[in-house]
Amino acid sequence: MYKNHFYGDETRWFIGRVVDNNDPLYLGRVKVRIYGIHTGSTQDIPEYALPWAQVVLPVTEEGTTGYGNNPAILPTAQVFGIFLDGKESQLPLVIGSIPKIETDATDNAYTPETTDDTLPGNSNEEKTFRYLISQDQHAYTPEQACGIIGNLLHESGLNPLAVSQVPGEDSFGIAQWNPAVNRKQELIEYCVQNGFDYTSLFGQLKFLKYDLDTTYGYRVNKKLGDLKDAPTVEDASKIFEFQYERPQKGSTQDRIDKARKVFERLA
Repeated sequence: MYKNHFYGDETRWFIGRVVDNNDPLYLGRVKVRIYGIHTGSTQDIPEYALPWAQVVLPVTEEGTTGYGNNPAILPTAQVFGIFLDGKESQLPLVIGSIPKIETDATDNAYTPETTDDTLPGNSNEEKTFRYLISQDQHAYTPEQACGIIGNLLHESGLNPLAVSQVPGEDSFGIAQWNPAVNRKQELIEYCVQNGFDYTSLFGQLKFLKYDLDTTYGYRVNKKLGDLKDAPTVEDASKIFEFQYERPQKGSTQDRIDKARKVFERLA
């Protein structure tokens, strides 16, 4: 039944998006969400259920254990390849990557792969706003929600796949959680323990709200409790900036301006 699958008689091509390159076997494999086979919903098909794909290297690499380089494909890269097992489609092989236009971290224009179909709303702004004012754990007022969103827009453009442009920092996600102080690791641990995809907007919002209400806010800085009492967009934006994000000085007004615009559109 399977004798022809590895000989090209039933070849299936695919295009997909890389969601993970931390291969546990250190073979340079990448995990790929494949268009037309895997839905964009991480609730339907979570990241852990996606296949690891081997990656073709150029002939200039040795291709022998201990020699040569591993692939350098990063998450969010668009790749194409073939399935080695034909119609079974469980053994993907990445042949190359396809250049695409990246979303700027300060731009709120998203490609379909950066939105999350598990949340109600037409944009990441609206999805985040609706989630923050919902009764999941504790609800924030529209002013407080927009103050948070203004900061997240400044940090990442509300792109859950955003990675810091600062060399060597590797902060990740909508709030730019920094691995140097274990924040990215806490995001991943929380999502794994609760069955969420840490690269999704849904998973990161679940962590953010949990973080603010139960863990980080009280363990590290009790002043974050003031966020629930903030009466205005400006107050909420400043509290979230100084007590949660704690960036270098100079970006306060941009965060407030972004928060005000969101409030005007959504509240």
